[in-house]
Amino acid sequence: MVIMNTRQRVNLISRLRQNKVSQDKIDKLFTLTEKELDKLYAISNNDLFISEVAKILNANNEKNSFYLESLAKYKNRFSKEDYGKAINIIKSCKQQYNARCAFIALKSELLQEHSLNISGASIISRADKEVNAEYALRILNIPRLIELGLAIPMASLIVGTKNKTTCLNIIRNVLKNVELYEEVKNIIDNITIYLRRTLITVPGHEEEVTDLLNVFNEILDKPLIVAHVKEEKKKIRKK
Repeated sequence: MVIMNTRQRVNLISRLRQNKVSQDKIDKLFTLTEKELDKLYAISNNDLFISEVAKILNANNEKNSFYLESLAKYKNRFSKEDYGKAINIIKSCKQQYNARCAFIALKSELLQEHSLNISGASIISRADKEVNAEYALRILNIPRLIELGLAIPMASLIVGTKNKTTCLNIIRNVLKNVELYEEVKNIIDNITIYLRRTLITVPGHEEEVTDLLNVFNEILDKPLIVAHVKEEKKKIRKK
């Protein structure tokens, strides 16, 4: 086991503060063993970092308490009614990834600017797979899709909705315009390139990746081309 040095401890504390973790929570984290702290430091620049922090802090407290307490720091951004809705959304989240992505949506200035943070977070809270929650969040934070009125119906389709036909009709109506279709297709091509590469390079995730790509195929009413992987990479994998 590698014992954390002073620089690593300072970096970890800085990363925690950047994510608005209060000092009392930081003190609590530093009661962990050196091995546990080392694992936390190893992912401190990873998207999973704050989720892991929340999991540790929630261990002996109310479900999703970390995100509820963090949400309180943004209370002045919400009306009294919306803040109550935001709290209920976080409380309703069954998994850490739901709470993490919903919290990010709730505090997103872009979504708040367009009054979409409550509806967006509500959609994310229902995702039954982490990849769906994360891609719904990505879609919700693309300004052009918000401008076209496509962010909410697309996110709903990614997570799964009873209003599938309505969502598709909204999207198809916008994409009747050839120029807008190409623009949206380019956006989707860019955000799904990792998914398409994963499908042919990372075994074990084929089903969930395929399911999500099929949602984007349906949105565009046209199959996406699987991302090209260089031949030499394929050979390395075979070895």
